Amino acid sequence: MVIQRIKEWFSGKLAQVVPPKKTAEKERVAAEQLPKWLKEKTRPLIDEAKIEFTNVQRKVNDTLIRARELLDALAKAELHNPKIDPHLIQVMEGNREVYVRRMRIFFEKIRVEDLEYESISSYLASVDTELETLTKQTAKPYYVLQEFFRNESREVALQVKQLEQLRKEMGNLLSNSTRTQVEDAKNAVSEFLHKLQLEQDIRTMEQDYAEQKAKAAEQLKSIYGQMEAIVQSDEHQEFKDFTQKLDALSKEFSVLNQEVLETFSPLLPAFKKYNYAGHEDRLVAQYLEDTAPALFDDTDLKILPVLGKVKEMILSGALTLKDKKQEKALLASESITAVQLRAFQEKHQELERQKRELTKNISKYKGMREYDELHYKKEHVETKLKRLEQQLAEFAQSKEKLDLQTKKQYLEHMLTKITGVDVEVLFSAAAVDIEISGEQITKTA
Repeated sequence: MVIQRIKEWFSGKLAQVVPPKKTAEKERVAAEQLPKWLKEKTRPLIDEAKIEFTNVQRKVNDTLIRARELLDALAKAELHNPKIDPHLIQVMEGNREVYVRRMRIFFEKIRVEDLEYESISSYLASVDTELETLTKQTAKPYYVLQEFFRNESREVALQVKQLEQLRKEMGNLLSNSTRTQVEDAKNAVSEFLHKLQLEQDIRTMEQDYAEQKAKAAEQLKSIYGQMEAIVQSDEHQEFKDFTQKLDALSKEFSVLNQEVLETFSPLLPAFKKYNYAGHEDRLVAQYLEDTAPALFDDTDLKILPVLGKVKEMILSGALTLKDKKQEKALLASESITAVQLRAFQEKHQELERQKRELTKNISKYKGMREYDELHYKKEHVETKLKRLEQQLAEFAQSKEKLDLQTKKQYLEHMLTKITGVDVEVLFSAAAVDIEISGEQITKTA
């Protein structure tokens, strides 16, 4: 019990003396500052990688010095057996000359002096090309030299092998180095900033289209108001009365035309027979084609004598019709009078007079033209509104496809992993609000 209390007492004292560990604060970096921030954070990592590459480069140059010494020794080496066939010696000398010359060219081309870290990839590609060329051009001379200077040529070949190994070592450093990760991070930052710029461009266009939509909606509201004002005016009500009367008058014209047609309808088959009989009367043809207009144009009622002739022909048997048609035609020819036809014509003239008067009154009304112009504007603005709404919907889809929030989280994870710093990327744009995880960060660039 006492021991427990002593432990508790010491624990309390230690808690007062030893401060609690501080949690590393998250670094918040504005998106446009990411390239600069990444460069600063990764500079030590790049410097460390450069040191590793410098060490390998030094090994390459040391190996080249040794390789040149051995190549010089091979070039000056003398035969152990001078009694070899002169022809064979001549072949050997030719191949040695080719081998030494090609090796010196190779050594010179892969020599590294002040090689920039950023140029390592292109250097390695160049070494690969030179090695491939060297193998093709020295294979035969090497085999020949093996017959005469086995040890000397082998020592040179071993140095080439060592250079190949150093090339692989350098390649492994490059593929496994922080440089690759940094380049990937740079590319990810560049891509993110590009998509962020796209999103900001879309927002700018979206705002412009939204303003256009608001103006168009206000314009449409104004047009509706003007159209309603015209409709509610006394002049428009009077205009409506005139048009309604004109519509009613049109119905009276139809009724009158129908009455005329019904009056002459029993005679029309007889008129056809009359013309077929050789009379070919133009007036009769007009009555057959359109009866009512023909009567209204027949101011002298020239049709009446024709009715008399038709009656005579029916009675004389010169014109015959089937059964009841002939009876109806004869009855109509006897019953139609000048008074009746004059009444039709006078009625038509009165209707025409009323129509002219109504048409004249309607033509005086200017509001209808204004109304038609407003109606045209209304359709134009409605079409524009529909197009703007469609474009705004496309903008929304484009922003959704960009999915900046997901890309931001991926980028933060990548940057944290490579730099060891818990980083939060802040969207920033000129007067643009972008929602982030339920919050809004507004930054004016």
